[in-house]
Amino acid sequence: MPPLLPWIATDLIGTGIWLLLELASSQQMFKRVAKRAKRREEAEKSGAINDQLGIQDTDSDESDSDQESKQSSDEGPVKHQPLSKKRKRAELEEQTSDEDEESDAEEDLAALSSMTVKEALKSPLEDSSCILCPGKQMKNPHMEQIHLQSGHHKRRLKRFEALVERLSSQFEDVYADQAALVVRLLEKPAINDSTTPPAKESNRARKRRKTEEQKEKRKQKKELTAARKLRRTEKKKRKKAAQDDDQTKA
Repeated sequence: MPPLLPWIATDLIGTGIWLLLELASSQQMFKRVAKRAKRREEAEKSGAINDQLGIQDTDSDESDSDQESKQSSDEGPVKHQPLSKKRKRAELEEQTSDEDEESDAEEDLAALSSMTVKEALKSPLEDSSCILCPGKQMKNPHMEQIHLQSGHHKRRLKRFEALVERLSSQFEDVYADQAALVVRLLEKPAINDSTTPPAKESNRARKRRKTEEQKEKRKQKKELTAARKLRRTEKKKRKKAAQDDDQTKA
């Protein structure tokens, strides 16, 4: 009998320990459940608060979007400002290039022959050369006559006369301009009626061709204007020189 006491005591101790462990685990479980319930309750409260704040957030988003749109509208001219600067720079460069072209044209015209269109229609020969046929050099009067009777010279003279007639309808006093200038224009395809656009031409090619023709016409007008300006300057110089001679003689 006595040997049973230690076993019973051990069993009771083991049962007590198990009960203590179960109680501890139950308490921990209850704590976890309580924490979960508390968390759920807090989440529900926070959800309700978020719902309320969501309306306020929408209003704030709208106000922010309005503010951003206002800022973008305010910044609109600032974004277009570089474009206007580019446009102004392009206009300035174009104006500068036009002035350079005019000065270059005046320099080129100063180097051309002073024979006028009216004089060239009467006799295009000057210093053993033909003003209508650049590059032709005649060594003697016999070669000059042969050249004037050649088919090449006659074709050039016919085209020259047609071009002078066409220019006289657009500009005044063309017959007093330099013949070499009109001959130079004779070589330009934009003013020559023999050059016709191709039958099948894309819109881009046609637009490019028209743009080139307009540029060529503007260039021709500038050359004629420069020629007239140079002629007026030379006339003033000759007039002033004649006046100085008269004053010297007097």
